[in-house]
Amino acid sequence: EWIYQLAHGKTAIERSDAALNLVPENVAKSDEVFNALRTAATTDPFWAVRLHALTSLTRYADSTSHSIAEVLGSILEHDTYPDVRAQAAETLGTHAKKEYAEPILLRVIEKDSSYQVVGASLMALWYFDPARANEYALSYLKTTTPRDRMRQAAINVLEQSKNHQTLDKLVMLINQHDVPRRTRYGLIRSIGPLVSVDSAEVYQVLWNL
Repeated sequence: EWIYQLAHGKTAIERSDAALNLVPENVAKSDEVFNALRTAATTDPFWAVRLHALTSLTRYADSTSHSIAEVLGSILEHDTYPDVRAQAAETLGTHAKKEYAEPILLRVIEKDSSYQVVGASLMALWYFDPARANEYALSYLKTTTPRDRMRQAAINVLEQSKNHQTLDKLVMLINQHDVPRRTRYGLIRSIGPLVSVDSAEVYQVLWNL
């Protein structure tokens, strides 16, 4: 029933509802379910249906031997809607091998027009090449974008690497006066765990705030 509704529902709401209900808890895993979700995630005309189908598809990939790496790569590079591409990027970081995922992520970081997608790809890249992800992140700390999304994404990546270089860069940024409130909250969250790097500096910075 859900498979038929996903493919033939007249409205996006009907198809989205089907996609959200096609999960392992409700429908036993099978090639038919997997293929239906894969088709919807890549070809449905409405972005929310594609996003919901991709989310459910990931659930089945987690519980079967099916690989979704190529589906994710295709969506990340070709889907027209940023939210869908960003979701594909996030999932690619945990559902693909380095030799397949890394070249795609690098292309997206260099070329995608959406800061949301670039940020998600940057975080996914960290799983495969932390040093390169950190290099990108450090460069993005100097970037001003709408709603400061790229600096926030860069901070999320850098906080994964607990070293003095990261601490120094984050401290330098939080001491600037033009940092938006949301970014500043992210910096505080990221600096706190770096007590293992230099507890005296971290406590001094947080005290001064």
